[in-house]
Amino acid sequence: PLLGRRIGDAADRVSFQTTFKGTEHWLLDDHRSRTGDALIPGTGYLEIACGAFAELGDAAAIELRRVFFVAPCVVNAEQDVELRTTLRRASGDWELEIESRAAGGTEWQLHAQAEVGACKERAPAPLRLGEIAARMGAPQIAIAGQSLETLHARHLRFGPRWNVLRKMCFGANEALAELELPSDFEADLGRYALHPALLDLATGFATPLIEGYTGAEFYAPMSYERVRVFAPMPARIVSWVRGAQPNQVGKEVAVFDVV
Repeated sequence: PLLGRRIGDAADRVSFQTTFKGTEHWLLDDHRSRTGDALIPGTGYLEIACGAFAELGDAAAIELRRVFFVAPCVVNAEQDVELRTTLRRASGDWELEIESRAAGGTEWQLHAQAEVGACKERAPAPLRLGEIAARMGAPQIAIAGQSLETLHARHLRFGPRWNVLRKMCFGANEALAELELPSDFEADLGRYALHPALLDLATGFATPLIEGYTGAEFYAPMSYERVRVFAPMPARIVSWVRGAQPNQVGKEVAVFDVV
């Protein structure tokens, strides 16, 4: 649903283009800066990438590699934005770019790029969630008396689809969360393989694992080294996050592994 119409269809290049009219789409209206600017979340680009590749074939599983977010896509109420997704064949897989321009404009701005192809790995065995949870502290919804959504709301304004966090707990350099899409929006799941709201907090809830984190610091996603998608996301998910390096507030970036 985020791709729009196919505008180019060659053996080695496929493009899609759509128009976001002001802030009519929930992906933008539910994800805003504190100043009110509507922003496409990083997880929105992941969904677009998977959807574009799914249009090319019937791979059972999809792998995105070297995903980089280059610049934010900001949409205000006065200006429609055209979004273009392009796939180019490269050594068996595809290179992907997502760009935008003001409606009727001529200059495209690059927002995200990645490599995408069929995942050749088998789906991993189910996690032993009980063993992981046993290593954690007591389950909680609040950190220092505030919900995670409230902490993030110091920097972003979320709409109702982002009200997904149900339970989380923290251990030594790892965290576990249960998330569930509100029942009012379960119809989304037939259209989106990677629901951007669910995935956004599934990958972002564990910032308190960063040493020195107080909630005042704002971390925005910059890249994903690899994303493997074995099945569409259901309404209820569990996210297990581990620090992939010694993460500290004084460092420019924090790195995590997420299942």
